[in-house]
Amino acid sequence: MLLHNEIRYAQNTFFIVVRKRVKYVDAKRRISLLLLFFWSLFAFSALASFQEAMTEQEAETYIQGFIQDLTKSNKSNKTENEFISRLDIIHQGITLLDEYKVSLLKAAADEAYNQDKFRLFFSIKGILNDYDLSANNPRAVLSRLDRLKKLDAYSLLDDSVRVELEIDRLLSWNNLFESNKSINYLATVEALQATAEQKIRLILTTAEAKANSGNLSGAVEEYSLALDLIASNEADLNISQKALIFNDLGVIYQELNDYDKALAYYEQGLAISNEHTLLEVEKRILSNKGILFKNIGQYELALENYNKAIELALNLNDEYTVAQNLYNMGNLYLEQKKFDLASNYFKQVEEIVVQWGQDREYSLVLAMRGAVEMESKNYEKALEFMLQALEIQRQLDDPMVMIQVYEKLQDLKERQKDFENALMYHELAETLKDSIDAQNQRIELQKREREFDTQRAELERRLLEKMVLTQQIRNRGLTIILVTVIVFLIIIRFYQRRQFGAEKKLLEYSIRLSRLTEPNLQLDLYSVYFERPNRNLIEQNKPLWDLFNNMLNSIVNGKLYADPDFNVTELAKIMKSNTRYVSSAINTFSGLSFNHFVNRFRINESKKLMAQYDLNKSLEQIMEESGFQNRATFYRAFKNEVGVTPNEFRQKIKMGVG
Repeated sequence: MLLHNEIRYAQNTFFIVVRKRVKYVDAKRRISLLLLFFWSLFAFSALASFQEAMTEQEAETYIQGFIQDLTKSNKSNKTENEFISRLDIIHQGITLLDEYKVSLLKAAADEAYNQDKFRLFFSIKGILNDYDLSANNPRAVLSRLDRLKKLDAYSLLDDSVRVELEIDRLLSWNNLFESNKSINYLATVEALQATAEQKIRLILTTAEAKANSGNLSGAVEEYSLALDLIASNEADLNISQKALIFNDLGVIYQELNDYDKALAYYEQGLAISNEHTLLEVEKRILSNKGILFKNIGQYELALENYNKAIELALNLNDEYTVAQNLYNMGNLYLEQKKFDLASNYFKQVEEIVVQWGQDREYSLVLAMRGAVEMESKNYEKALEFMLQALEIQRQLDDPMVMIQVYEKLQDLKERQKDFENALMYHELAETLKDSIDAQNQRIELQKREREFDTQRAELERRLLEKMVLTQQIRNRGLTIILVTVIVFLIIIRFYQRRQFGAEKKLLEYSIRLSRLTEPNLQLDLYSVYFERPNRNLIEQNKPLWDLFNNMLNSIVNGKLYADPDFNVTELAKIMKSNTRYVSSAINTFSGLSFNHFVNRFRINESKKLMAQYDLNKSLEQIMEESGFQNRATFYRAFKNEVGVTPNEFRQKIKMGVG
């Protein structure tokens, strides 16, 4: 997906509606009640059109008035809570903020800090975080949160304010496509006392992180839990969240290709949005419905939903959603091979994202323009767009997008009959995929270890509590109760052994790892071809290490590399394993893709042959006996590995240098 909308932004927009309720108070005098009535009508009307009626100048004036009142607060009787309540108006008008107004808010935060109004200080910082998140600048949020956490005042906050700040941190990681960080960090936030609303938002943030990391079943469980909490805490505020959950469930089932269920969830979300005039949520669901209809080939319905979403976005002055749906329409026409229309829509998106200054979105649009030119057989133009996209992605270091660009470049080079460069881009894409797989496996293992440590600590705590209870009973001489508790403990212990069998096996595995000594590490054959391995890496990946050593022995002793057609599938069969596990072992302990891994043995063999036969065999013969099938591949691999060409290497041997 081109653009990533934050749930928080839709929730904040919804606040504009729910905080417009008029509060009546009993008055002893009729005239007071009448005045209050007219004032309430005025306030309701003003807040109902806040986004449209409040101008840039009015927002600036409001913030300046806030700062003036805050500066005079030492001479007035206004409390910190009164100032915090006034922040709601600023929060509602967050889309009206700009760099100058942000500087005013920073000045207000400094004044609050100087007056020891720490809750107000952190509340203003929270608004600045929301502004940066809505402007798609999560790194600024993370940097600010790190600085705030170092302040002494942070420890004086109640849990409710700290949870708000930590939610900003989780949303920032999700926005940066670092969902695993969010999932691993959640235990820290869950230890704090959160309100019912904050618990719901934490669950939704967790669900989003799990969905982004590929754990769709886990995301569905989190969304179901959020719906249960919303049902038990009925409030108008939760209506928007409920509609958004139905939208996100629709997205998940759409990814699972269960289109009927996805469409049913979208319709539930739209029904709530229409009933309560939730325009922000409605345009988001319409965009996703358009994608669903495109995926099942109903292009007219897809265009209808895209256009409805664009119309809503234009009315809300939301260029983000406009660009998103124009991008989707470009994809639709590209799929229909209507290249002129597709190119036109991608150009419109490019004009919008260039104004934003967002490099990631710009690179994606360039890649899609390249795809259109490639399908139109304008290969030179396509190559120009794709190389621009690749250069931007190399600076951003976004591996998932880089893989997509590499694959498009591979396709382009194959169409141009440039198979050597096509192979190069294929190997680059595969190397990145292997690296991501290995990293995900390490993260998953670390997560399981942390879960086990937490469960073990909890088990030890429970056992300690039971021991204390047993001691108290013994001191009181209650023999009968003591016997009952002992029997109960035996039953619980038996149940725990069955329930935590997997955790005990993991503990035994960890103990065996800790008993490994340096002489036990089989390094001789390894060190011939690779640098000395890291002890911790071996201990953390013992099964992969054993598999890797077995592979080394099989490849070297059986000279498997001498077969030019030798591939990872054949190696997996020999090792009685699967290709993913074999590739993971190779990447973890050699840092190479399979092709580069095998070429290292072949090059080593060719060097031996050059020395052994003392120049009596031709390079072509040596190349074939080493397992290389292609002269160009042999020369390129040899030069990359050794630093010189085969001819230069032979000359060094002849001169006694090599």
